[in-house]
Amino acid sequence: MLKWINVFGVLLQIVAFVYFYKMLKTNITYFKTNLNTTTKSIYILVLFSLFFKISTQLLNLMPDLFEVSHQIRNLVIGFIHLTTLGIITGILFGVLIENKVLDHKSKILSYGIKIFSLGYILNEVLLFLQGGFFLFRNRKNFRIF
Repeated sequence: MLKWINVFGVLLQIVAFVYFYKMLKTNITYFKTNLNTTTKSIYILVLFSLFFKISTQLLNLMPDLFEVSHQIRNLVIGFIHLTTLGIITGILFGVLIENKVLDHKSKILSYGIKIFSLGYILNEVLLFLQGGFFLFRNRKNFRIF
């Protein structure tokens, strides 16, 4: 039963992502002209995180991968970080900069965003690499298809 709820949720997310992408595509001129480079880079990071999150959930539709991936702590933490740090925090940064609560011309903010983005990306790479190495270490007991 839970597997079918997961399948339904992943399919809904894919449909929502495609619809969201189509909405963004019509507003791409606003994105290119009205947003500063800091806000653009944050929103690009958010879109990449959202795409990667949906992709990992799509991979979890494979039965063996679903069973094992929930037991590997690094994969679970990496997935949670995709949602909290990549998507939610990224959107908050973007909205705060767009609404001029944070000054996009500030050098401290610019350095902070770069350090946050680099730290987030390196953290995700390390978590998913460690989880992947742990997952495929016993490849003989694991089948994808």
